[in-house]
Amino acid sequence: MFPPGTSRAMWVLSYDELFAYPAAVLTPARWYQAGIGALLQARAEALWVNLQTTFVSMGVLLPGFLAVMGFWRHRRKKIILLGLTALGVLFVMMTVVFPFSGMRGSYFHSGAAFVPLMMAMAPVGIDVLTKASLRRFTKWKDQRIRPFYVGVVVLFVIGFSVIVYFSAVVGFDGGPVMAWNQAETRYLAVDAALDDLGAGADDLVVSSNPPGFVVVTDRPSLAIPFGGLEHLYSVARDFGVDWVLVEPNHPDALEEFYDRQFDSPQKNGQMVWVKTVEDVHIFRWEGN
Repeated sequence: MFPPGTSRAMWVLSYDELFAYPAAVLTPARWYQAGIGALLQARAEALWVNLQTTFVSMGVLLPGFLAVMGFWRHRRKKIILLGLTALGVLFVMMTVVFPFSGMRGSYFHSGAAFVPLMMAMAPVGIDVLTKASLRRFTKWKDQRIRPFYVGVVVLFVIGFSVIVYFSAVVGFDGGPVMAWNQAETRYLAVDAALDDLGAGADDLVVSSNPPGFVVVTDRPSLAIPFGGLEHLYSVARDFGVDWVLVEPNHPDALEEFYDRQFDSPQKNGQMVWVKTVEDVHIFRWEGN
């Protein structure tokens, strides 16, 4: 069900290498030969991205900073220490041990378990901020400043949520299809094209997003491998695929191949281009 590279995730040098085939190339020796500089650079980038994820995605920015104050106030409580320890372990694992997976969503999704704890600490942070403000500005009144801070946080969260909604769900490109549905719309068009081309319901298809492709089309699918055409051919031969999709989201090594002009059926190695739909090149595999 999962790419073989996931069992060697500690030794990848980029996220796409999770889909390397054969996965045996992912070894500790190869990883170390990349050099300390490259390894540290990847972890520094993961540190920056995961910090953003912690405070922006998980903490919704302003409540996240308030939560830090709340955590500090209750730092000696065992339940808070347990939560912070678990979050810290996750952060270190997704930054140091699995930096590429961490940057590409693993930390974001697993960290969702800690969002309730962070949101519970945000009101405590408001209380800390309110008392600090009253000590600094002696003429301020609690019954005025506290509702003000709460109102600022609520309005900020509402505005932040609206921006995220229009960015991730609606999209700012002004296209006819909502950003949320673009991948589904593309695969529905590919599914219809495969029907027109005589593909069987059980034909095996190589795609960039097998889980999404299977959900939308109900056709079996394999992930396109990391690397160039030779790696793609190896997967197709070894697993007996029937169709290959080269999509806009493709391995870097296939960039030149994807940008070719396909306008009539033509053979490329053991694949025959038959159609392009929604910027997806469809090839019939003839190497079995």
